[in-house]
Amino acid sequence: MSIEREIEKLYTLPEFVAELRRLADVLESKQQFNIQIEDENIFVPEHAVAAVVYEIEGGHAEIEFQLSWETGEVAADEDEDADEDDADEDEDAEDDAEAVTEAADEAEAADAAEVEAEVETASDEADNATAEAVDEAEAKTDDKVPA
Repeated sequence: MSIEREIEKLYTLPEFVAELRRLADVLESKQQFNIQIEDENIFVPEHAVAAVVYEIEGGHAEIEFQLSWETGEVAADEDEDADEDDADEDEDAEDDAEAVTEAADEAEAADAAEVEAEVETASDEADNATAEAVDEAEAKTDDKVPA
């Protein structure tokens, strides 16, 4: 017997941000995350697979942050199909996670390159200012020293 249900909880933006921070902290510490939706306490195991889904349907766009895991409630005759679907979902989630990681790495590299360019520009400007100050000091010294 499989149990299927979908419940939803709406948050204000500050509440949602706080919940995401709590989720991130728990996942980062490799612990089980729990959340209460309506009257149900939901426990997300530390081995849950994470994915981000973007959907557009009927003029409505949506981004979902998903965590998925096996509940152990799949009927014996559905196990094979569920395992295949889960393997595909796990692979898709891993691909999505890899793409997100690559994008983050590229953004970090771009940021690092930008900072490096800014530092080099500032360094060049400092070198030019130093050279100008030395030239001015030498000119003043040359003016004061009798020939």
